[in-house]
Formats: sequence, C-alpha cells, structure tokens
Amino acid sequence: MDAFSHRNPLNLLRGVAVLMVIGHHFQHYLKTNLEPIGTYGGLLGVQLFFLISGYLIVISASRHHFFKFMRGRALRIFPAYWFVLLLASIFYNPVLPYAPEDAPYFWINFFSLTHFVPFALVKFDVLTVAWTLTIEWTWYLIAPLLLAVASVSWVNARIGKWFWALALLGAFLIQMLWYFSVKSGVLDPLFAASIAKIGISPINDHMRIAFMYSAAPSQWVFFVLGAALWFYQDTLKKVPASIWFIGGCAILGFPNIWPLGFSLSPSIASGLGLAALFLTTLQWEKPLSNKLLLPLHWIGDWSFPLYLLHVPVMLTLAKHFQMSSYFGLMVCLLISILLAGVVHFLVELPFRRLHRNSL
Repeated sequence: MDAFSHRNPLNLLRGVAVLMVIGHHFQHYLKTNLEPIGTYGGLLGVQLFFLISGYLIVISASRHHFFKFMRGRALRIFPAYWFVLLLASIFYNPVLPYAPEDAPYFWINFFSLTHFVPFALVKFDVLTVAWTLTIEWTWYLIAPLLLAVASVSWVNARIGKWFWALALLGAFLIQMLWYFSVKSGVLDPLFAASIAKIGISPINDHMRIAFMYSAAPSQWVFFVLGAALWFYQDTLKKVPASIWFIGGCAILGFPNIWPLGFSLSPSIASGLGLAALFLTTLQWEKPLSNKLLLPLHWIGDWSFPLYLLHVPVMLTLAKHFQMSSYFGLMVCLLISILLAGVVHFLVELPFRRLHRNSL
C-alpha cells in the first residue's frame, strides 16, 4: 500500500484526536501534569472522533445498502478490537477464564456493547475505551435511518436542504432532554440494577458521569454535526479558512464558556469549536499533506489500534517500570505506536481488503 494514500486532512485529525486522548489518560492514570490536554484532551479527542465518524459514516452508508454497510463496519471494528482485547488479556489483565454466571457479560464486552451494561464494562473492559465503541454502534444504526428519511420524496419536497439542520436541532434537543432527565434522577431506574451489581447502590454522581451523562443520547449531536458538515460543506467552504480557524480557537481556547446557557455536559459548544477546526483542515488540505506531517498522518492511519492499545501499555509500563514522567510518556507513546502499526498491517488492512473485495 502506498504510504501516502491516507495523507488527507481527516486522517490528520484522527492523529490529533488520539494524541489528545493519550495525553488525558497519561495525566489521569499516572498523575503527570500535561495541562491543558490532561484535563480537556479526552473530552475533545472523543468528540473529534465522533465528529469525523458522523462525517464519514453518512458517506459510506449512502453508497452501500444496509447489510453491506454493517458488514463493513463489523470488519472495520471487530478484528482489531478482538485482537487487542486478546493481547491485553494475555499480558495485562486476564478476562479468561470467567465464571459461568458472568458469560453474558463477557459476550457483551466481546461485542463492544459494555456501555449499555455497567457491570459488563467494570468486569471485562480491560481497554477502558470500549465504551465509545458502544456509542459508535448506535450511530451506525442511526445514520442509514436518517439517510433513508432524508431520501423520502415527501421529506425532500417539504424540507429539502434543511433536513440535516433540523436533524442537528433534534439531536441537540435530545441531548438536553437526556441531560436534565439524568440530573433529575428520572433515568436512575434504567441503570440501577446493573450498577447495583457492581456493588454501588443507590447510584452516585460518579456512576452517573460514567454511564449516564456520557451515554449515547448525549453524544449523538456530535455525529449529526459531522453529518451536517458533510451535507453543507460546499456552502461552508465559501467562508475563508482563516475565519473558521479563528472561531474554532476562540471557542476551544476558553473551556469555561462551554457550559454557559444550558450547562450541558458534554457541551455542543466544544463540538462547534471542533467543527470550525474541521472545516479549516478541509480547506487547508494541500499544506496539511506536507511530508513533514507524515508521522502524524501515520498515527492517524493507525489511530484505532493505537486508541485501543495505549491504556494497557501505559498501565503495564507504570506497574513494572514505574514510568510516570515525561520520559515515561514518550516510551509509552513509542511502544503503543509500534504495536498499533503491527496491528494495523497484520489485522486491520487484511480485513479492509476483504471488505473491499466483497463489494
């Protein structure tokens, strides 16, 4: 494969997103000061991944019928996920064998659905990032549905080009409704039994943050925002990239303003800032494809296995070599990138080719 074949702005954004998440986790788990990435990198990195997914998935779903699309998603996600899960189980934190009564929870984790079932996540998620895959799967189901609705002749005639703007408004309203429902305790019964199985009853604020405030209905707005960027990009590109860049930096540079207005967490404000930088990268495609940025493009190309691998690598190094300094971060990053490259070439690429050859 041509080393430059994925040298595009979205791949660069994936590299930025995964490095932000790694920086956040390094500060969180190993207590090394990496501000401001340490505080906000995880939030922004995940939202950027969701935004990119929102943009790309509607393109893929619009080109293939539902079952081919879902098969492609399964071949994209599961082989690398299962391979890294096996590695982590062997070298870091074993999930096999498991007690017979825990079998359902093992399989829930195996198919990356743990964020629906808190006990399964606590018991078997040795990667600590699989919760975002659960949310990704909900988007894989929603995106084809939205495209189908958008293509209905009545919707085309009455709504037309406003469909994705209205979908974004609807996703924002769902986010607000979900947030205030969680805050009021209305949704506690939906999660109480599984959280009680962990040993926590009644539900506390930590569990609400981990499983409720961050649940799929709070995140859909970022995916739909990405889809709206896809649909309206020709119009949005008419605005100079410098304006988008300044606007994105202005929003993302002042995180204290994100909760203003509706006090949502996660906040669509940070998503809008990321969307502005997203549009900047689309317009700066040529300078961002410079060979000097090739390492970051490689990281973007390997971002999924790197995302899956970095926490087990980080915690293993910390446990056996007490690496919690900036030097430890560099070692962790180097080992994680090398392993991610191996998984990319040995696992990801063969299954991508399998999917392409079957189309």
